[in-house]
Amino acid sequence: LLSQKKLHKFELASLANLCPETPEEAKSLIPSLEGRLEDEELRTILDDIQTKRSLQY
Repeated sequence: LLSQKKLHKFELASLANLCPETPEEAKSLIPSLEGRLEDEELRTILDDIQTKRSLQY
């Protein structure tokens, strides 16, 4: 699912490492996301990452 999104590898890695909780926080930490993704799309990605992280531990 995550690989289907229009994210660069460094953006995906940054999201996974920084673990922002909201789309606004993600956009402030990773400015290149601004204007490229809708908040709902970004929210879905963040929820997906959070789910994957919770399954690891």
